[in-house]
Amino acid sequence: LKSKTWEEFDEALHVPKNWLSLRGICFFSHDALNQFGLKHAWCSTEPLDHESELGRQTIQIVHTETVHVNLQEAQQDFKTLCEAEINASEAFDAGYKTEEAFMAKRDIWLAVYELLKDTKNVHSASLLDLSGCEKKLFSLAQNIDRLPQDNTLNSLVLIRRAWTLVDLFGSTATVYKWVSKISYLFGLMLGLMVIAASTVSYIMPDLVSGTSEQFL
Repeated sequence: LKSKTWEEFDEALHVPKNWLSLRGICFFSHDALNQFGLKHAWCSTEPLDHESELGRQTIQIVHTETVHVNLQEAQQDFKTLCEAEINASEAFDAGYKTEEAFMAKRDIWLAVYELLKDTKNVHSASLLDLSGCEKKLFSLAQNIDRLPQDNTLNSLVLIRRAWTLVDLFGSTATVYKWVSKISYLFGLMLGLMVIAASTVSYIMPDLVSGTSEQFL
């Protein structure tokens, strides 16, 4: 908001640290930002590539000489938007992210406890440093052991039952497959026989009696 020109205002918004801080604090979603871009002619929302360090969407200054808007008024409108979004976020946090609200959700608390009790599986990173997050995730993925060291009795019983069902379904499917193939072959042969008999009775009617022809 200390920018003296439109160019400085646009440049300040597109500094990764500034925009990511605003995006993380103010805008829970892009709806309010999109509505702001539609109502004000001096700016528009711009979707970005998914690999952009600014995130997926940002605000773009499109002020021109044909758009007569005071810079201070535009900055004040943007400040009002940010303050309204901050108040909405604080109201949401007060209802769902306070200690009292968090402790009331026992299932979430137990899930967090199961996660945090093993410090080897807990890591931290800053969302303002997307490249650092990417490096951290990549390094963690390299060290993941896909195979468990041991299995519980319940998991072993489930695995045994699963393979029993696989064998059972596989054998049953094999029987049905052969039955369907034989039935299809029988139907095909029966159809060929009917066509052959009909053709012979039409070409050589003396070979087929009236009773046989009526039967066919």
